[in-house]
Amino acid sequence: MERVAVILTRDQSGLSKLGRTLVDRFGYRLKSNREAKEAFDAVGVPCSLLADGEAEAILSKDESPELLIANYLDVVSVGREFMSWKSAWAAFDHEIVACIRLATQRPGKIGVFGDSSKYGELLYELEKGEGTLSAKRKVEWAARALGATAEFDAALASFLETQATDAPDIDALSGYPK
Repeated sequence: MERVAVILTRDQSGLSKLGRTLVDRFGYRLKSNREAKEAFDAVGVPCSLLADGEAEAILSKDESPELLIANYLDVVSVGREFMSWKSAWAAFDHEIVACIRLATQRPGKIGVFGDSSKYGELLYELEKGEGTLSAKRKVEWAARALGATAEFDAALASFLETQATDAPDIDALSGYPK
């Protein structure tokens, strides 16, 4: 069975080495967003560019990838004061976070990893499993990924609360009382 890794990252730190190891050592086929593909192309790591919405479609299929490596920009760094709240809202990495949520719906099947400073941990676990992650690690990392998406959502809510009066009424949008 072919091993596939979907890579959706904004932080390119350590990505070239990770991609090279996934392909050369463990035989993964890489599919990625534009930012990751640029990093891979720069060092000659083969990678397919994902079309808009393709990552979500792949993660929804029964034959989903074995790995999702995903990280996104911090809400605080995106929501700069010189941007309108609407522009900042559009700049947030909603699609990447949605893909993390999709992958965590299959915690024993898809390994979800996001912290570029800990790619060594991912490679160590792959080495132990001869290219695959244990179900235990997949579940642990799914929980960690969901924690990160909860922080993302909280940061978005905080961002919107600080916006001008033309900001949407979050209480009305959510349907939940304060």
